[in-house]
Order: sequence, then C-alpha cells, then structure tokens
Amino acid sequence: KLLTYTPAVNKERAIAFFGKMDYRPNIDAAIWFIDHVMPGLQSDIRFYVVGAYPTSELLKRVSDRVVITGFLDDPYQFLSGMSAVIAPMQSGGGIQNKVLESMAIGQVNIVSPVAATPMLGAEPGRDLLVAETPAQWQEAITEVVNEPAQFADIGKNAKAYIEQQFTWQMSGQIYVRYIEEVLS
Repeated sequence: KLLTYTPAVNKERAIAFFGKMDYRPNIDAAIWFIDHVMPGLQSDIRFYVVGAYPTSELLKRVSDRVVITGFLDDPYQFLSGMSAVIAPMQSGGGIQNKVLESMAIGQVNIVSPVAATPMLGAEPGRDLLVAETPAQWQEAITEVVNEPAQFADIGKNAKAYIEQQFTWQMSGQIYVRYIEEVLS
C-alpha cells in the first residue's frame, strides 16, 4: 500500500533533498546543488537537506537559505509541503529510493540524468522533471515554485507511476508472469 499523505495546501517556496546524508553520492549531490544552483535561484527560495547523519562538510553550508534538518521521524509529511523534491545526483547508480518515496507521496520531483536513467518507463515532463546544468535546474525550480498549478499533474502522474511499477502487488504479478514463462 502506498503512503497516503495529503499534500500541503500552501506549499513553502522551498525544495528538499531527501536521503541518508553520510552517503558520498548524497553529500556530493547536495554540495553540488548548494554551490552551483542555489546562487542563481530567487533569494526567497529555501533548500532543505533532509536525512540522517549530515556530515560536517554539509553543516558548514547552513545559511538562511540552506537548512539541514537531520533525521526526521516522518519526513514524508515534511516533504509534501515543499514545492518539489530534488535528486541532483552527480554519481551513484541504480534506482534512487529517495525519488521513489517522494514520487509515492505525489510530490513533483526534479532529478538529474543520473537519477532519471534507471527509472524505466518514467517519462520526463510527465512523471518527473529532469535537469542537468545549473541553468536547467534554476529554470525548472523557478517554474515549479512560481507556477505550482502548472506542475500538479506531474505529482499525480508520479504517484500513478509508482502504483503501476513499484507496489508489492505489481511486483508479485511480474514474478508470477516470469515463473509461468519459465515453467512453460
């Protein structure tokens, strides 16, 4: 069963990155974003880094626009109040659980090509947004923050994508089909 969070009505003019913050690819992603994207965003847009074990390297970057929450008992309610959840991964591989989890709550996700590539069947512009360069990130975030109604369908589509691809029921059907193919 999917998480059933009601998205916040008045979303904060903020974005969040969600993950275990002592994992090198997550650290690198957050630092890259702070150093390369934040300076070009509107000054009232805040960036939250949500996750356990933030390193001193990250904590040094705290400011009035960069908030590091550390561990939250219930990050999903918090994330639902953001304009978007981001995954600016510069390295790492495989499907990013952080993206799956924020898609499952119906949140708009803006991800790097590294995070988007393993998301088979997810269509950029329909299920999530993809940005690579700092300018692309700045444009996508500015649009989502300033015109949230234009992107509401992406959050709905993200949740539908998870329901179709990653629930236990769907996984079970895939396994059953595979077993039936092997046996026949």
